[in-house]
Amino acid sequence: MPLLPNTLPLENLLIKVVDVVANCIGAVGSPLISNWAKVSGSKAEMKALRIRARGIIQLKAEIREIREGRKAVTEDFKLIEIFRSEAEQADHELAQTKEDLLGYLQASGINVQNLVEVERQLNLLQIGIQAIEQSSEEGDATKENKPIDDDWMAQWRNRAQDVSNQDMQQLWAKVLKEETKSAGQFSIHTLDLLSRMSRKDAELIERLGPFVLNNAFVSASASDFITDDRLTIDELLFLQDLKILNSVGALHGTIQTYIGRRQTNQAQHIFILTNYDKCLLFVPKNENPERLAFASYPLTRIGREILSLASCKGDSDYLRIVANEGRAQNIKEIFVCDLVKSGDTLSWSNGETIWKSDQ
Repeated sequence: MPLLPNTLPLENLLIKVVDVVANCIGAVGSPLISNWAKVSGSKAEMKALRIRARGIIQLKAEIREIREGRKAVTEDFKLIEIFRSEAEQADHELAQTKEDLLGYLQASGINVQNLVEVERQLNLLQIGIQAIEQSSEEGDATKENKPIDDDWMAQWRNRAQDVSNQDMQQLWAKVLKEETKSAGQFSIHTLDLLSRMSRKDAELIERLGPFVLNNAFVSASASDFITDDRLTIDELLFLQDLKILNSVGALHGTIQTYIGRRQTNQAQHIFILTNYDKCLLFVPKNENPERLAFASYPLTRIGREILSLASCKGDSDYLRIVANEGRAQNIKEIFVCDLVKSGDTLSWSNGETIWKSDQ
């Protein structure tokens, strides 16, 4: 039974994300999410969630100090600092009972000595709050009513519970939100890679983002541009080792990626290469060709899934170089444009001609 009635003034996405988060958080988080069933998506409630998230960060810091032996919890659940001498310890004993810590520990039923599980559940709670915030800001309805697979949810939870870096937590929150929006977007192999990724790895993948075309490949013909103070060949090879890219440094030449012809609302045939908020439009001279070919480093499925999480900007200079491959393929004009995506619909504006055939 859903935690939220469908009659509330909420987008379906926010309803589903709250429901998913509430069901994946363990005993430590249960007292905190007891009121989430009343969430209406208002700014005040989102602000309250952010305040709660900051409190969790403070709580985790205190738990870390307990585990490192710098603080301790007494039998009456007072938090005390531990100093080298008993006199110092007595002087600095904290008189105020930490009600939050007491509540978490009592609700969890976990022994104070086993705080690893407490931290894991707090990690899940932090990620859950971020997923709810992201859903409230996005405001998109879910694409379908298909529920998240139970095995996938278990795999997500087992991996996400050990993620404490806030930047990486944002990625895991976005994965949960997007999977809630449309189940099946992210494979368990992608979750496995995310769980092994460091922040440095994530930053490298993000640097690759501006060179991804159609969320499918990176131009091999523009490799000199890419490796000119942007990504080194060693970094491209490492991205291949991470199973993000294919065919970097291939001995037998690059792979050809083909894009098919589209028809506009004006019944005009074009070819389009998207690059986040930018795109290239190729206008053919006649009904041929039916497709264009580009030398490429294709993204793997894992690469496509992970890069779908990136918020990148297109690179017009990069697109101008990529456009050169289209000139000899029966094309009469090439434009670089601003791109707007609305669901599965593409629209473009501010088109600038960057090449035009003399014939």
